[in-house]
Amino acid sequence: MSDSTNNRRPSGGVGGTRRGVKCLHAHIAWYLAGGDDPVGRWVVGELGLDVSGYVVVAGAPGATTDPFIPGVVFGPPTVCLTDAKVPYTVPGITPPLGCTGDLGRNKFTMPYFFQFDLRVSKGISFGERFRLDLIADAFNLFNHTNISAVNQLCDPLAGNTCTAGQPTAAYDARQFQFALKLNW
Repeated sequence: MSDSTNNRRPSGGVGGTRRGVKCLHAHIAWYLAGGDDPVGRWVVGELGLDVSGYVVVAGAPGATTDPFIPGVVFGPPTVCLTDAKVPYTVPGITPPLGCTGDLGRNKFTMPYFFQFDLRVSKGISFGERFRLDLIADAFNLFNHTNISAVNQLCDPLAGNTCTAGQPTAAYDARQFQFALKLNW
């Protein structure tokens, strides 16, 4: 264990137990997504993971652009920077390992969601006891394509193949539903 950790080890267990293995996957995921997570940084350093493909840095040399996120350049870092853009080093690790990206959290947004639903119904009475309702529903009437998921990964070292932001799933297209409802 390096001196920078002051011999502190993660403690506590998963699911509220007092003993056990510390649940580190959330720390690593947040760190790899560009968050400033010292536990994630420590785990990556201790495991010696190659995280160069996960680090997002705007304007780095050897960077690639993305057709789905215009105006952003992805690339591996050459210098590790804090949130205040001050260089720092991780003992025993050279960039891009040990660096977090400078793009920041929530810099990308999903495409807007628009859906117009319509219901038309007509009630017909048969005496005092029976009533028949004719119902027609239209969901997403204007058939707008609503994106439900996008690719979140970009390997800046893979050349011009970055597809972060590319739609990977969409909500349902226009649908119609017809019904007869008999009340008595």
